[in-house]
Amino acid sequence: MNGIYDLMLKEHDLSSIDNQRNAAYQVMQQVVLSGLYRGGFFKEAAFYGGTCLRIFHNLGRYSEDMDFSLLIFEVVEYAFFIFLDTVFQCSYC
Repeated sequence: MNGIYDLMLKEHDLSSIDNQRNAAYQVMQQVVLSGLYRGGFFKEAAFYGGTCLRIFHNLGRYSEDMDFSLLIFEVVEYAFFIFLDTVFQCSYC
């Protein structure tokens, strides 16, 4: 990895293997959220749950999953994959 990803990792306590693993998860969650945002995902969905509370409200708990809820309830089948390009095309990582 390089660039901003490495800078983001350096903001964490990397003194143990567990801390390094947790930091990698947290940074990757932020990268994914950034990509989803750039792709317009949050015009159609909301981010909530423990990970959201940790990231946006600095809640002292760790959650690995990312919970989303569609804002439009009439959708029968949702094509989430259309947003993945913006996640994988992270030009700053």
